[in-house]
Amino acid sequence: MNRTDPTAPSPDLVEEDARGGVHNLVTRGFLPPSVDVTPAFTHGTSVIQNSRVKIYDRASQPVKSMPYTNPSGFNMASLKFDMSTTPATSTPSPVAAVVSGGDVSKMVVTPIDISFDAPLSSHPPVEQPKGGATGGDDTNGGDSSTIHNLRRNVEKIRGYNELLDTYSLHQFIIRKGKTLSDTPEFISFQRTTEDLWGSVSTSIQELEAMLTSYSVPLAYVDGQKLMKIAAMDATTRGTTELLSCILNMDEVSSLMRRPGQRYKGSQGPDLAVVLIQSVWRMFLTKKRLKNHHGNEDAAVIQRIYRSYRCFSQLQQRLKLVREADLRIWDAQMQRFRANWDTMKMQRRVVVHVPSFASDDRTRLKMDNFSIRQNLQMARMCAIADPNVDIIYISPFELSPDIQRYQVRLLQLGGITDPQTRIRMLHPENVDRFPEHFSLTTLLLYSPHCLKKIKRFVRGKNAYIVTGNVGPEDKRLAIALQIPLLGMDPDKALLYGTRSGGKRIFMAADVNIPMGAHDIYDEDELIQSLSKLIAADVDQNEWLVKAYPSKVLSHVRANVFIEPSGGVHITSAHDLFMSPANKHLPQCALFPQTSVPYQAIRVRVDALVITSIIGYASIDYMSFADPKTLVGGGRPRQRLWAMQVVPGLTNTAVSFVMFAFLSCSQFNPITGKCHLQVAAPPPAATSATVAPITQAQKAVETILSARPPNGAVVCGPERAYMVLDYIYHPNMATLHFSTFFNTCRLNGVSFDLQRAIGAAFILADSLTAGVMGLMCIGENDKEAFRIARQAVELIGDQVGVQALPDSLSGERLGNFPYLLAIVKRTFDLTRHIVRQVDDISFRDDDASVATYTVAIPFDFHERLSHMSAKTGKNAVCEVVQGEKTSHTQLYHVQLPSPVLKGADGSIKVTAYFTRILTPLPAAIKQSEDQLVVFHAPHVLPSPYATVTQTTRIKLPSTHIERHSTVDPVSVKGSVLTYGPYTAVPGGAPPSSANELITVHFQHNEPFLTMTSLVKEVDVSMWGRVSTEEVVDVEHTGAALAGGFSRFEYSEHDAVSASFRSFVAVLPKHAVNVYYRDQIGNITTSALSDLSNGHTELVLEARYPLFGGWKTQYYLGYSEPTASVLVHANDRFRLEGHLSTCVEHAAVDDLTLKVILPQGATNVQVTAPWLHVKITHTTRRQSFLDAGRPVVILKKTNVVPAHNDVPFTVSFDYPGQYYVYREPALVVGACFGLFVMYMALTRLWNQARQSQTKQD
Repeated sequence: MNRTDPTAPSPDLVEEDARGGVHNLVTRGFLPPSVDVTPAFTHGTSVIQNSRVKIYDRASQPVKSMPYTNPSGFNMASLKFDMSTTPATSTPSPVAAVVSGGDVSKMVVTPIDISFDAPLSSHPPVEQPKGGATGGDDTNGGDSSTIHNLRRNVEKIRGYNELLDTYSLHQFIIRKGKTLSDTPEFISFQRTTEDLWGSVSTSIQELEAMLTSYSVPLAYVDGQKLMKIAAMDATTRGTTELLSCILNMDEVSSLMRRPGQRYKGSQGPDLAVVLIQSVWRMFLTKKRLKNHHGNEDAAVIQRIYRSYRCFSQLQQRLKLVREADLRIWDAQMQRFRANWDTMKMQRRVVVHVPSFASDDRTRLKMDNFSIRQNLQMARMCAIADPNVDIIYISPFELSPDIQRYQVRLLQLGGITDPQTRIRMLHPENVDRFPEHFSLTTLLLYSPHCLKKIKRFVRGKNAYIVTGNVGPEDKRLAIALQIPLLGMDPDKALLYGTRSGGKRIFMAADVNIPMGAHDIYDEDELIQSLSKLIAADVDQNEWLVKAYPSKVLSHVRANVFIEPSGGVHITSAHDLFMSPANKHLPQCALFPQTSVPYQAIRVRVDALVITSIIGYASIDYMSFADPKTLVGGGRPRQRLWAMQVVPGLTNTAVSFVMFAFLSCSQFNPITGKCHLQVAAPPPAATSATVAPITQAQKAVETILSARPPNGAVVCGPERAYMVLDYIYHPNMATLHFSTFFNTCRLNGVSFDLQRAIGAAFILADSLTAGVMGLMCIGENDKEAFRIARQAVELIGDQVGVQALPDSLSGERLGNFPYLLAIVKRTFDLTRHIVRQVDDISFRDDDASVATYTVAIPFDFHERLSHMSAKTGKNAVCEVVQGEKTSHTQLYHVQLPSPVLKGADGSIKVTAYFTRILTPLPAAIKQSEDQLVVFHAPHVLPSPYATVTQTTRIKLPSTHIERHSTVDPVSVKGSVLTYGPYTAVPGGAPPSSANELITVHFQHNEPFLTMTSLVKEVDVSMWGRVSTEEVVDVEHTGAALAGGFSRFEYSEHDAVSASFRSFVAVLPKHAVNVYYRDQIGNITTSALSDLSNGHTELVLEARYPLFGGWKTQYYLGYSEPTASVLVHANDRFRLEGHLSTCVEHAAVDDLTLKVILPQGATNVQVTAPWLHVKITHTTRRQSFLDAGRPVVILKKTNVVPAHNDVPFTVSFDYPGQYYVYREPALVVGACFGLFVMYMALTRLWNQARQSQTKQD
């Protein structure tokens, strides 16, 4: 293309233009710009060829070599020249030429050949260029040959360095605290550790500093080991690790251990100065601390002395105050005795304090103690005497309903305005003290109530009438400055016992059982029994029995002993004892008909005892004497006086209410009560004295022993039956007015015209569930009929059986003793299943001493513990028996046989583990846990059963499905099957149509200890240590999927997992510790409970789901005095078998009891089934010569095993045997000291004698 003239024709393409290339042709216009030139690059021999790109594998990529930064292309650090002398040559050097005076410009530069010893065949000879040696080409050729030789030698050096880095031991030297860094070994070590050189250099510096401080002259260091230590964390790298890198460790360590070596270094003087200063400061501090301790000891001695002096002064003051109070007491009681005959005829105020003064143990065992003290509200009926005003002290504030009921009761008896003559008070501080405090004690601690009483009795004749007399009643009389109508408290405590009562009866010549009194221990019991057997040789058989069957009846006579000396019988009752405790009366019947009344009257008249006044009750027992026969060959009935009950008893107060309601008069000659049909009016009535009614005369005669004002004609006879204490928790659901309306509609009421019917004794509102019942009839049979009708009405209103207690699971109240039922209960609220069988039985052919219980094989495999009690709450022994085709039998040994035709009852409790099956077996974290329970619908028994009922108590109301074996009912979380009647005995327990299957929700934790090793170390030095090694597993439904902490926090309320362990430790537990191997249990909380025990809560970092496990150690100590009991030259250790963690089941338990050294005659008592007891010989340690060990092994353990402790008893040489080991150590040290002194003196004498000879 012509650039000058575009219109000119294009020039011809010649060969020269083609050689210019494609770019030239396009530029010059021979090829248009849009033409495709690709074919020109795909064919021919073009410089640029166009071809398909090849894709290589990533793995075949060559590894890039480390670039060199030195100008010569290699590492110059390891390059060294050969400084050996070269042989002389004939060619003069330029320097020589200069020295000789030659012309330097005419000299020729000769290259120096640097060669190394190497095989000749390593490199081919270098060809010299052709031509002369003096031309310019010759000079360039010489330079090229020199560089080529230099590179060839560098390659040799590089190969040597690589061999050195690979095969060298890298051992270097530290001389006088400095590393020799110019050795090939160190240079190679530095080259190989250049990636870790920072840490390696720090380690070398630390090693240099340490060797410098100890002035170590020479040390050989293992570089390989130092490199491994340098890779460690700097915080974990210590002196020991650094010293382990030194090869000549023996020389270095011996030098470093040399005394004073550390002070020979560069900083030695400074370290010596610091040490001297620290020792001096320690000496000064120790001296000041010793002086401080001396001052503290002096202060302690002074404080103890001051306390002792104050205590002695306080004792003297208290002694003077008590002596003054005693003088006041004696003076006012003497005045009271002297003025009694006048006082009982005048206007007076009676302060009624129905207190129950007894020991704390008795009061703590009584349920509803404060309400029991208020059961004597019938004392207010004493205002039937117009000369009597009453102050009634109640244990608590009476509700308005109770006050109105009592006022209405008094108005029905003929008292027109009882509110003006009665003051109902209560201690204002009753809520600030424990419930088991007696009423008198609470009154003494309530100053406002005391002031009210003093203000009301000021200027009037007054005295106190208490309940069971105690020492606090005497203090109350002194505080109020009014006398006490009752026994002296000191004498009441004595006469209230069986031994004290026998003294009274022996002085009055009253028949008492043959026996001994004032027995305080087992030795005295044996001696007394031996004397009785020797004295009464006519007795062929002596049987010690708690409830002898020959006892016919129990009789109680209530007496009143005037301060002037007169003894009066106020009433006599037949007592009916409680089935649970035959020493405790449950109801009373008046009049008594079991023994002749004249026998009681004669014996009571003989009880004229000096210094005993007030109210009291005497208990008698009648029995059949087979030695003395009467007409018809019947054994003669005999009467023995058993005990004296000081104070105003419930039976005596009930008779006051009976006489007040029925307006009857007690006949002291016949012992019966009759209605008063006529009473002539008094001759004159004082203006200040109200008219006396018939009811007032009757009550006046009873309480004051004052003769009536006129003759009374005896009318119809009346009898009554009283149940002074009926406790039923379900009565709290009754409304006050609704209950009494229901009673009236059903005929349970009192007829005032006929003086027949039922009257309730209310001690508190119905919400307390306590009341009393008095039934009056024309005779004892009618009274019993009315009482039965009233009890059945209460049972219809609130049910016969009370609901179980939420804590103990036991049923409260005494109402079931009147009407009993039989049933079986499965408690499935936890993973440990509890089965409770209430069984009533009777044998009309023979007496029953053993009852057999059957357990199906499926249940027996998981049976953990079984216990049994009688209806009287007596513990029965359970013995494993034989096997049948379907069941395992267990025999319950009754403590006393049930007589032929008599009704007996037992309560069997069994515990089962791993009997609940999760279904599904695996659940997600947020899902509820469902389990399945299978059981026979009736109790398998070898006996025919009249009726059975099965109740299943579930933890929630969510029930997926359950078997419908009719009849069945569901109420909340309780399933009830039955009642089933006429169940045959010996039937197979588990056929397909007889099993109960319940599928329900159970989110309670399945806390199972697969292994528990409990070690109890008994020490006579003051501590008993206990340690538990526990492997815990959640045996519920396994966790499906992963664990999410966020999801766990969101669904924590419904999760079946658990993350805390609650352990209730003993009362005196100290030094509590725990540890966890994996660190899951990291938090704990220790607190004191109200019952004195200590609660330890262990919190896990992660919750435990189904199938998850963990392990922990738990230990604590107890004082030896609180665990070990010393009696009769033997020591007895009592402890719990299982763990202290609540609601935990143990698969495999091993208990080791390590006794102190010297213990002999070891005896173990383990009152459980399937316990393996082994005795190992000795457990030796460096502290002793051997200690006996007792090992108990048991599988399938539940918390119920802790209800009965195991016992380990042993003999111990003496109280001073414990000092045997310290005495041996001290003696050995003293012996060595004496031996050293003797040898030293002998050595000195030998030297002196040798010196003299020389």
